Amino acid sequence: MSSTATGTTTQSEQLLLVEVRGALYGLDTTAVREIVAVRSPTRLPGSPPWVLGLINLRGTLVTVADLVRRLSEDSVRSEDASMILVESLGRQLGVAVDDVRDVVHLDVEPLEATPSEVGATSQRFVRGLGHFAGEVVIVLDVHELVRQTLV
Repeated sequence: MSSTATGTTTQSEQLLLVEVRGALYGLDTTAVREIVAVRSPTRLPGSPPWVLGLINLRGTLVTVADLVRRLSEDSVRSEDASMILVESLGRQLGVAVDDVRDVVHLDVEPLEATPSEVGATSQRFVRGLGHFAGEVVIVLDVHELVRQTLV
């Protein structure tokens, strides 16, 4: 950990960078199991619109969440989408993203909660911000995303 001039503590982390609607997001590599092509899921009746459904991945049923729909009102998914298989709380979740970019080490600055963020469900799994190649990287809390989707 390091401290900045403003007194904010930053932490260097290894992150998988993914792209969703032109924005960069970081996923903790310790939770990432593999990257696979998105398959056609079987829709689950009564599930939220951002839960695409279930796929059979080598004999295991995996719930797939669409990060595009989870983070925005947009419902159009990229034709070349990829799925990141993550594991948390002993459960696996497929996370559909537009593109997978790279694995990098970043200094992550924690977010300070603001009144508008406290009540926003999608903001609860945003852990902090980093910077890579002049772009802002939004670091997601994979464990919270899994908890919100599967528990």
